[in-house]
Amino acid sequence: MITVFSYFSSGLSLIVTLVKGVIFVLIFYFLTIYKKQSEPDRILPLYILGYGIQFLHFAEEYIKWVFSGNIHPNSICPEVDTKPT
Repeated sequence: MITVFSYFSSGLSLIVTLVKGVIFVLIFYFLTIYKKQSEPDRILPLYILGYGIQFLHFAEEYIKWVFSGNIHPNSICPEVDTKPT
């Protein structure tokens, strides 16, 4: 996964954040959940909270993109230069 994202990334910033995040999560997984599986009643609220925070982040980026004034009718991704040529 790290190799694929690194190859297709748009620059060093994605590589720096993604690689550190994946390594941190793997270490956390092997030190905690891998040894003893937790009860779903304890994990599920944290899992849903994580998704909620991620959805709020997506909404924030979308709102920022919409109100930036750089929307082009043919653009499908806010990361793409949307100014018409």
